[in-house]
This record gives sequence, structure tokens and C-alpha cells, in this order.
Amino acid sequence: MRNQYVKIASLVLIAVSVIAVSCKKDRFDEEKENSSTYSSMDEFYDANKQPEQSVTITYEDTCCGPIFTGTEGTKIYLHSSLFELPDGTDLTVPYDIKLIELYPIYDMIYYKQPTIDSDFPIESTAEIKVRVVKDGVECILKSGLGYNMELSAGKAPAANNDMSVYYGATAEDVSDWSTSSDNISSVVTDSAGYFLTIAKLNWVNCARPYAESGVHSSLVFTATGAGTEFIDIWVSYSSVKSLTRAIDFTAKSIPTASTVEVVAVAMDQDGNYVMHNSLEVVLADGSVTLDMQVSTKEAVTAVFEDL
Repeated sequence: MRNQYVKIASLVLIAVSVIAVSCKKDRFDEEKENSSTYSSMDEFYDANKQPEQSVTITYEDTCCGPIFTGTEGTKIYLHSSLFELPDGTDLTVPYDIKLIELYPIYDMIYYKQPTIDSDFPIESTAEIKVRVVKDGVECILKSGLGYNMELSAGKAPAANNDMSVYYGATAEDVSDWSTSSDNISSVVTDSAGYFLTIAKLNWVNCARPYAESGVHSSLVFTATGAGTEFIDIWVSYSSVKSLTRAIDFTAKSIPTASTVEVVAVAMDQDGNYVMHNSLEVVLADGSVTLDMQVSTKEAVTAVFEDL
């Protein structure tokens, strides 16, 4: 009988130990999940960016065709007589035209450039950057003149006749766009697509304001862990090509009742890609708790390319 009691006591002790270990493991896993340390996705973005294209112009035809057509189909119409060097010297051949073409939303994400005007979303057709360079020196447009650009009809079919020229607030890392205030910039919409007259070099956007309603709301995000400032949060719209980026965990001025797709990405302490992906209907003072799950580079790329 004594042996039987000892045997039962041993089994109980083993069971208690298993439960204790299991609970301890659960607590460890929960603590690990809640203590993720996030880091930047910049290396991923840089590896997927559209490259800047370059062509050296050694001869200028006086005919009416484009002087340079980008790999995505953007056509550039210009002549050296439109430009000068910063010291006022006229531009002459040879010179270089530099071009970056961002048509799909994911290309805009890789450059970390949303489509907003003072926090309000704009409906974009493309973000295009043009530079004119002479012997390594950036040229400028002469006062009162502009050059022309035709957007790719295949990637940006002309669907609206109320588009405007927007300019990037800075020459690099555009976080805000504004409509032109000059009497040169314009957009002509016809069967061939969008034809732009542009009064500034560097970043330009063919776009219009997006507003499903006159009421706008913010989405506030929360996340656990360390280094949450490295989490990039993107908001894409279901009805138009527009992209908002959350700043300080808040995406502002989203049309109320609109449906948006939220994608939040970062790297974790183990070098894994982590991602949150959800559809949200934006209500007044809405909030989203990010559920950052371990993912893969391929899965993150697929989600971006499906926006």
C-alpha cells in the first residue's frame, strides 16, 4: 500500500511540474511576443526602389517627338533653351536627363512618399522626378518657362478631366504635395492620356483632391514592444489610388466611412520581417491595435503589390 501512495505522489509531482513548466513557457512566449524590438525596413525599401534612369543628350532634334521616354512609358519633351545653370549660363549640349517613374502604390511606398496635401489625401496618377544635369551641376528652368511630360497611358489611363499639377515640398523624400500657384502648370486630358506642362524640376504629381465626404477622421495606432518608432504604417484606399503614411502613430484627414487597407511593417530583433495587415472602415476617432506577426520578404512584397 505504501508503495502505491509513493507512486501516486510521484505522479502528482510530475503532473504539477509539467503544468508549472508549461505555464512558465506560456509566460515566456507571451513576454517574448510582447517585448519585440523593432528596427527599420530601409534596406528592404532601397532594394526595391525604381532606379533613377539617365540619358545623355548630345544632339537636339527640332521635331516634335519626346527627347526621352522612360522604361515605364513617361515621355519627356524639353529643349536646352528652357534651362540655365545656377550662375545664369545657358544650357548647351551635352547634358543629362535624370528620370524616376512611380506609377503603382508600391513604388511610392518604396520611396516612402505618400500622396497627401497637408495631411489630406489626393488621388494620384503618378509621382515623377525629372532632373537636368550639366557636368554634375543641377540646372534650373528659366523664369516663366516650362517643359512638357506625357504620362504612360498604359499605367495611368486618362480617366479624369479635373487633374492638376502638384509639386513635391522638397527635392528628396516628399512627405507633402501642393498644387501649383503659377500660370504655367497645367494638365490636358485627352484620348492619349495626361499631358502636363511643368514649371519646376524634381518631383511632380498629376493628381486631384480625394474626398468621399466633407467629414474627415483620424486613425490612431497602438503597438507593444521597443523601437515602435521604426514601424512604418501605410494606409491605402479601396476606391482611388491614394496613399497615407501614419506619423507618430496617427493617420490624419481620412474621409469618414471610407474603407482603407492598413499595412504596418518592420524588422524584429531576430531579423524577421513582421507585418500587420487589415481592412478598416474609418469612423470618427477610430483606433487600430497593430498585431505584428512574423512574416517573410515575399509576403510583405505581395501585400504591397496588391494595394
